Amino acid sequence: ALCYGDPYRCEQALAAREGEIAPDERIVRFGDELDIKALSIEMTSTSLFSSRRHFLIRHVERVRPIKTIYPLIEGSLPAGTYLTMLASDGKGLDGLISRVKKVEGRVAGLPRPRGQALVQSVEELLREEGVQLPRTAVARLLEQGNGDLLFLREEVRKIAAYAGEETPSPTVVTTIGYTGGEESIYPF
Repeated sequence: ALCYGDPYRCEQALAAREGEIAPDERIVRFGDELDIKALSIEMTSTSLFSSRRHFLIRHVERVRPIKTIYPLIEGSLPAGTYLTMLASDGKGLDGLISRVKKVEGRVAGLPRPRGQALVQSVEELLREEGVQLPRTAVARLLEQGNGDLLFLREEVRKIAAYAGEETPSPTVVTTIGYTGGEESIYPF
C-alpha cells in the first residue's frame, strides 16, 4: 500500500491499515536511510518471532533513485508479510504509484484539507478531545498551525491537557501554543 499527502491523514490511513492486518511486529524504515538489498532479504525471509509482520517505509519519496524500490513491490512476499509506504506528496512518484496500483491496488492520495475543510477538521479534533474554544481562539490555532493537521492535533492535545476539566480561556492558544512553520533564526 502507498499513502501520500497530508501527514495526519496518512497516519490515520496507516492506523486503519494496521487495524486490518493486526501485525505482531512492525518494522519501520526511512526512505533516506534504506538499504534495499537488506530490506528485501528481511521481507522475504520467514520470521521466527511473528506470524504477521508489517514493514513500513516512511518518506519513500527520499529513496534515490526511486526505481530501486520497484522490486520490493513487484516481488512476492511470504504470507503474513505486509508493506506500507508513506510519502509527503506524490511528486516524482508516478512510476511507484502505477506499480503499486498494478500489483496491489492500494494507493491513497490524501491532500491537505484547505479552507472550510481545514476548519471542520480542527473542530473535529477539538470535539475528540472534549475541548471547546471560541471562534477567535480556533482562528488563532489555525493561523499558528499553518494548515498542518498533525501539528494542530498535537496543539489540541496540549490545550486539552493544560485545561484539564475546565473550559480553556480564549487566550490559551497564545499562552501555550507554538507557531508551526516559524522561520529559522539561522541564516543558512
